[in-house]
Amino acid sequence: MPATLERLGSHRVALEVTVPREDVEAGLERAYRRLVRSVTIPGFRRGRAPRAIFERFVGRAALWDEALDDLVREAYRKAIDEAGLAPIAEPEVEVRPIPEDETLSFRAEVEVKPEVALGDYRSLRVPLEPAEVTAEDVERVVSDVREAQAELVPVEEERALAPGDFAVVDYILRDEAGKEVAAPAVDGYIFHVGAGEVLPEIDEGVVGMKVDETREIPVAFPADHRVEALRGRRCVAAVTLREIKAKRLPPLDDELARAAGPYATLEEMKEDVRNRLAQAARRRAWREATEKALAQLVEAAAVDVPDVLVERRLPPGPDGDEAGRAAGEGELAAAREAERAELRRRAERQVAEELVLEALAKAEGLEVTDDELRREVERVAQSFGAEDAPRVRRAIARDPVALLRLREDVRLRKAFARLGEIATGEPEPAIPGGREAGAATDGERTA
Repeated sequence: MPATLERLGSHRVALEVTVPREDVEAGLERAYRRLVRSVTIPGFRRGRAPRAIFERFVGRAALWDEALDDLVREAYRKAIDEAGLAPIAEPEVEVRPIPEDETLSFRAEVEVKPEVALGDYRSLRVPLEPAEVTAEDVERVVSDVREAQAELVPVEEERALAPGDFAVVDYILRDEAGKEVAAPAVDGYIFHVGAGEVLPEIDEGVVGMKVDETREIPVAFPADHRVEALRGRRCVAAVTLREIKAKRLPPLDDELARAAGPYATLEEMKEDVRNRLAQAARRRAWREATEKALAQLVEAAAVDVPDVLVERRLPPGPDGDEAGRAAGEGELAAAREAERAELRRRAERQVAEELVLEALAKAEGLEVTDDELRREVERVAQSFGAEDAPRVRRAIARDPVALLRLREDVRLRKAFARLGEIATGEPEPAIPGGREAGAATDGERTA
């Protein structure tokens, strides 16, 4: 594709493009085949008129009107690909008048991702400082395992309900006039007394009750209660205590370990817990070290962050009326302005990090294989739940833009992992539990 490139700045270019004559003719032919199906020409069945006859009937200008947008779009795409550019906005295109020889040329100005000078990134060094795993840490996990296997057992002795017990109650809600509210009576509801699982009035009001005792407890439902019909209402709950239960923890022994997993003894389980905690601590330390290395890399790199990429990461700003009102609100307006300035600083930092990681991926020759892309598609699909996963998987497969974005996400994660390997001297530690290192997890980088 004959095209010349002119750099107008660090992230704006101009392309002068001339479309080859054979491409122009092919575009006009495609336009003819589309239009001829919708035009009736005397003496010919619709869609069967030869092109020469069609042109005399509708005019050659009609072919150009139909073909021009496609010709320019395809020529622009080829020019961008051949120049190795990555546009970040729609181009501004100026098509020159079509001369008598019917050659086609145009000028396209567009914002592109800037070139990034990384500096000596291979000399980056950040020490790993994993937190020490203590005996208390291990015991805390073992205690959680024990809690998970605890049983709720009836309290045999006759006594009053106390904080820490589990109450089994029946209840019905009535309004202040004694009429039942639009909520069904509930039998056999169980909750942990004092744990904040129910309204505070109930939590406090049931303490001291005995089995089969009924109390009427005034309650006020919050405005954001999960049951819409109860939001903001004041009611009386008639609560009857049916049973008191207590938590019974299993013995801290080898049987507990065997029930918790593939362990023969309690000590074997503790050793596995210790190893997993150490592995998790090392992984956290590795990621923290890599984040520090990335900050140093961004600081050392020469990168001009385009405003268009920053703006895409910012929430919509206030419209004119809201801005006018905010201007008269003094401290509130200043707080909003400060908040938006902070959001912009974060967005600029995020864009700079991504540009630097892209440059690192290019410098290290990191690419995403088809298998890696398939695994990423599957990961995203499964994140929507097993029921929706097939639908999401099909939607992504049909969307080239979505596939391209996922490929870019994986490439950025690979660049982050490579930076960590350079800076710390070791590859990204595996996720405790056997998951593949480098897989995206909640709270981890998914740039």
